[in-house]
Amino acid sequence: MSMPATLLCPPPSPGLSIRLLQTRGIAIGKAGEMTGDELRDNLRGFSADADAVISAAKLPAPAQEFIRLWAYTLASDSYSMALYMRSRADKQVTFSVSDILPPPAAILDTPMAAGFPSAMGAVVSTLPGKSLEERLESLHSGYRTQAIKDNVTPMLIESFLSSFDYKNDFESGEARLAALTDRYSLPAKYLAGFRARRATVPGLPFPSGITLLDRDGNTVDFSSFRGKYVYVDLWASWCGPCCKEVPFLQKLEKELSDSNVIFVSISCDSSTARPQPQAQYPRHPPLPHLRSPGQPPHLQRPASLLIPDPPPPPLPQITHSPIHRP
Repeated sequence: MSMPATLLCPPPSPGLSIRLLQTRGIAIGKAGEMTGDELRDNLRGFSADADAVISAAKLPAPAQEFIRLWAYTLASDSYSMALYMRSRADKQVTFSVSDILPPPAAILDTPMAAGFPSAMGAVVSTLPGKSLEERLESLHSGYRTQAIKDNVTPMLIESFLSSFDYKNDFESGEARLAALTDRYSLPAKYLAGFRARRATVPGLPFPSGITLLDRDGNTVDFSSFRGKYVYVDLWASWCGPCCKEVPFLQKLEKELSDSNVIFVSISCDSSTARPQPQAQYPRHPPLPHLRSPGQPPHLQRPASLLIPDPPPPPLPQITHSPIHRP
């Protein structure tokens, strides 16, 4: 595939340059059809077009900075899209993002960059190092802008929290995060969140102190279910599939009414008002309805929770699919 000549030549005017910046992004949709050289030239052209806009229009400094940031993020996003499009065509991208763009800190180390969401992703993806410690060190030593550090640090920590092996390495991870909290004055919520996630390790007792509100505003302590199997159903009044599954969930509850299984529906509605689901599928008792005081519950995923103290009897045999999702 041959690229249009206008994409490979210096643009003659600011208006045309801006249109070409947009056209380059559209052209990446055909990255699977390009040769490697065509793709590289197209991606390099983002910065060249930005420089042409700035030169031709004699823009003030803030406008120049905006154009450069816009071109950089367009090129970075287009490179990521090219990786995807080439993989679908069973082709590889034989060059790295550093081959088409200047060092990220040279463009992105500015307060204005914090207003470009994809710029933060570009910072994260180009930070050297593998461990959280190495990447935080790279961030804080390589960038001077506090807004960049404030935006990227939570992204690095959340990635660490979501991928950490809490089952086999909890104590080590806790010590590492505690040291980083002291070194970078991180908010205490990250270390608290790390400790709370230990409860997600299979086989550990359900954590104590988990309280929610029922339909009538009464506090319900999850420890009251100790010794039973608890089926947790996370739902919201605006969720169509959640409401459609209600009759099947009620049928299952009825079938297991004589067992050691408790069904608990937790509303994820953000309002503290009583949630009102779609009229054709009202969630009437006997299913307990719980919500957090003022906020939706922060549970990782719907799950059948085992609270072994004492161990409950075996579950009854179920010969059909428990929940049918239309």
